[in-house]
Amino acid sequence: MKFLIIAITILVVVITAVTIMTGSSVFDGVVVEKPYETGLDWDKVQEKKTRLGWTLSTKHTTYRIGRNVVSFMVRDRNGTLLQDALASVKISRPATVQYDRTSQAAPGQDGSFSAVIDLPSYGKWDLIISVKNGADVIEFVRPVFVEREP
Repeated sequence: MKFLIIAITILVVVITAVTIMTGSSVFDGVVVEKPYETGLDWDKVQEKKTRLGWTLSTKHTTYRIGRNVVSFMVRDRNGTLLQDALASVKISRPATVQYDRTSQAAPGQDGSFSAVIDLPSYGKWDLIISVKNGADVIEFVRPVFVEREP
């Protein structure tokens, strides 16, 4: 009976150690560097989004590992396309900044924008679409799930 208790205790300690080692090797530890200031900035961004009334619509909902095209349109409060705006698309993993990449978006003739992005692995990603029109800049965050190769 003592042997069983000792074996279970050792097993629990080993499993805990492996879990801690795995967790610390995949997570870079940075959630938000300055949480209070980041929260205040987030409030300002939400107020600005409400004031400007910009909306973003994306054309693609399915993304796969490798090269993808992100197409989107941005409209103002009146529904008018922001055709003279500048835009970029940043890809980011929620748990790390290791794979962050930014691509410039090219304007299309129909008022849309498109950017080529390379998604290196499957799972959850954030598309951070930054739009600048005049002095106003807004970032739209779209969480997406990248599917495995078929």
